Amino acid sequence: MQVDDSGDIRFRGCKSESCLFVEKNFILSNAAIIFQDCEYRGMQASGDVTLKNGASMSFKGCGSLQVKGGALLVDGGLHVENGSSLEAKSCVSWRGAGVHATGGIESHGQLRFIDCWAEDTGGAFVSIGPANVTGDVLIRRTSSYNHGACSLHGGGSFDGAHIRFENLSSFAKPTFGPAAIDSQSTDRLTIKDVSFGQHVSAKGTIVETKGPLEVEGVHFTADAQHYRFVAMKGLVLKDVDCDNVESCLFEAISPN
Repeated sequence: MQVDDSGDIRFRGCKSESCLFVEKNFILSNAAIIFQDCEYRGMQASGDVTLKNGASMSFKGCGSLQVKGGALLVDGGLHVENGSSLEAKSCVSWRGAGVHATGGIESHGQLRFIDCWAEDTGGAFVSIGPANVTGDVLIRRTSSYNHGACSLHGGGSFDGAHIRFENLSSFAKPTFGPAAIDSQSTDRLTIKDVSFGQHVSAKGTIVETKGPLEVEGVHFTADAQHYRFVAMKGLVLKDVDCDNVESCLFEAISPN
């Protein structure tokens, strides 16, 4: 299914399991789709979802603790091209309040996850395949009980001076796992030129991965407090600025 040059399309107050269901791939080009107050889920696609040519997809007040992907459930991969955007505000779910993508996430455009919360994992998103995120990204007041704002299962990277994690859990329910990024994969996780603001985590952990971790050019805002990064299979640090925080702890753990 492809939607081109169609202006704004709005869905509001849907009570079905998915307000919009697409059996195969979905392409949105030079158009906008808005989902609001969807009782269970905003959209589900059995294939890939691609936003291109300035396309915009937004969700507000969507989701349920009974579903995966409160805003968007993608059985394939999510692709947000440069100049396009996806936004989720005040969305909830069991896993992946903003997005649950089985085929992974590739984004070079704009991503916004604000005031979202997942009961288990992925207040912002869950990516089963690799997640490679650049562009303009804001994740604010968003988390989960167990595995933080972003839950990765295939490794990946966050790379860009306009990627910001701010006030994690200060509005959403506090997380008991890593506040920002939790990677369950043994594949490499790269975090480069990313900004972290204040966060809440019972373990004091902001990033945790079961694989190797490379951190470069990361900085912390002045309101930050304590930060802990945990890597299970090697750790590389380059140009990390901890001047604005009370403590920075980087742990490289070699499993037996």
